[in-house]
Amino acid sequence: GDRIIEVALVKRYPDGHIEEWSTLVNPQGELHPSNIRIHGITNAMVARAPLFGDIWPQLLSFLQDSILVAHNATFDVNFIQAEVERLGQSMIELDILDTLIVSRRLFGFPRNNLSTVAHRFNLLVHNAHRALPDARNTFYVFWRMLADIEEREGKMLSSTELRQLCEHRNKRGRFREDLIKAIVQSYRQKQRLSIDYISRHPDKPLRSERIIEVTRWDSPYVEANCLLRGEPRRFHIKQIQRAELKEDFFTVTKPSDNTQPNSTEQDY
Repeated sequence: GDRIIEVALVKRYPDGHIEEWSTLVNPQGELHPSNIRIHGITNAMVARAPLFGDIWPQLLSFLQDSILVAHNATFDVNFIQAEVERLGQSMIELDILDTLIVSRRLFGFPRNNLSTVAHRFNLLVHNAHRALPDARNTFYVFWRMLADIEEREGKMLSSTELRQLCEHRNKRGRFREDLIKAIVQSYRQKQRLSIDYISRHPDKPLRSERIIEVTRWDSPYVEANCLLRGEPRRFHIKQIQRAELKEDFFTVTKPSDNTQPNSTEQDY
């Protein structure tokens, strides 16, 4: 029964031109006090706003022939669909990219809400929880994400290829299986492992190559000697974006029986 009270979009055209559009929406009902505390939109503000039916034609013109990028896209699209159905119309087909899924699958930050992800990309978050600032943050986060992913992949990606890459990085997908195999093989054969690791700290580079000597595999963590820092470190598997065995060998002290590597990943 919840209704839309504000809509905002930031649109980039093929020539690089950027257009913004936002409006409050009259929900035809009273706002809950807890919602007012979150976004600062009051009953008096929406009372003077247009109804969703009034703004739908303009919203539709923005969405058509576009790729819709949103953070937690299902949430937004479901609200729009519910409003469209109240008008007795059918929802249009949308080409959707979800930056929440991209963040989870291809970056593995400890938290993936929009504000946290924006901070990790050194983007300032002003007036979060209002529609236009959130749309701007999503817009700039997406382009930062895409630049890093295309650098990793060594090519430009279509929206279809980006979705396929996210699906390939599913927690139970082939990529994760190959990652675990490389970790376990590194441990058992005493081979060094080259990894690309995503840092969770905003004051550090987003991604760096590390050469490690695996001493323990305790899913979802890899314990290893890090040659970059010259000290033991723990690496979370969801932050490892690439793992390749090195040809050179190393020697480690054999662990006790209760620290043998486990080749089956646990849920986390």
